[in-house]
Amino acid sequence: ITTSAFSVPPMATSYPRPLHPGGFSLPPMVEDLIPIATTITSAAADKYSQSKDEILQKDLLLVRPPDMESLWEWYAYTKRQTDSDPSWGRIWPTALSLARFTLQSLHSGEEEDGSIDTNLASELNEQDQDIVKQAIKALQTTSHIIELGCGLGLAGLSFAVSAATESKNIKRTVTFLDREPYALHCVMASA
Repeated sequence: ITTSAFSVPPMATSYPRPLHPGGFSLPPMVEDLIPIATTITSAAADKYSQSKDEILQKDLLLVRPPDMESLWEWYAYTKRQTDSDPSWGRIWPTALSLARFTLQSLHSGEEEDGSIDTNLASELNEQDQDIVKQAIKALQTTSHIIELGCGLGLAGLSFAVSAATESKNIKRTVTFLDREPYALHCVMASA
């Protein structure tokens, strides 16, 4: 499944918002507003400060199960417990960290000598800094990514939303892959 994500318009709705109560063919679903916030460092124009931290936030509307218990109950109701894995139905901390890293990477600039901004890797040893720099460069220059075991697709959707707001005129796409078809249903509904 390949998709491109769009920016979320501001809404006055309270979240999570129920979408589907659940039935035999589809688990219960809600739409939830997930803020992904991180800090980026930008060069300041004045001579008294070398850098300035700014907060960068993107809001994603995710379609997801309301909670793990509801998903387990749905698996039991539909008798799909033999091969069920409801772990796709939650937002994993690692996915949130990867989404934040993606936002930082796509919004960090290049230095005057053409090298990558090293603020994201400043606390690592030299070998790990090189790996992080390569990852940042790849995220900034690639036109297509694949998210394996995407679950709710938080990292890939944040890449697509960040790329859509960039002014570099690079058409970027994301391919989401997961063994659970309901996870892919949620990702497509979120895109």
